[in-house]
Amino acid sequence: MKRILIVGILVSVLFSCKSELEKKEELNKQGVKKLTENLTTFINGKIKSENEDLIIDSISILRIDTLNEKKDSIAVQYALLKYVERLNEVVKNTQEQAKIRNRQVQLSKELGSDADFYADESKKLLRNSQENNSKAIRMINHLNKIDSLIKFKKLDTIKTTGYEAIVKIYAHDSNQANRDADSIGFYFDKNLRINTKNIDRANSEIK
Repeated sequence: MKRILIVGILVSVLFSCKSELEKKEELNKQGVKKLTENLTTFINGKIKSENEDLIIDSISILRIDTLNEKKDSIAVQYALLKYVERLNEVVKNTQEQAKIRNRQVQLSKELGSDADFYADESKKLLRNSQENNSKAIRMINHLNKIDSLIKFKKLDTIKTTGYEAIVKIYAHDSNQANRDADSIGFYFDKNLRINTKNIDRANSEIK
């Protein structure tokens, strides 16, 4: 279940929230219905694209929080941190593979065999490692910029930019096995459409 939802999911960040009365004024019952419908469509689309054996029975909204520029930026920070962790792991693994290729080069030479293939592979792996390391550095620099904006209170905390919905998903597979997922966070824009901008913005730092 986690693999299916990872593109659309960021772990819920604890934010200070507007009063329940304000939330109800901004997001009425019709809005909650629209939000649920959009979320169901999004999840079913991910299931189909992943060819996953999963059937959504229903979605229960546990909590809805309003978002602002500051909260959005904090969410971006979280996404960036997760990508940095992933990139660091990729860099580490790539460097290990390059070392293995270098040993194969030496063995091939000792055996009098052609070592060009292993040498080329080693160069490609090292180049890939350097590129990913540079991406991680760019992400860290961007994280530092966001930290500065938050520290010096440069981000708006009043105007609503969207919503975060904490939901429980009731689901099963073709064998009728329970596949429920509890307390999952999704982001929506002001029009209650699934908002993946935090993931997209973080991902743009990699490409």
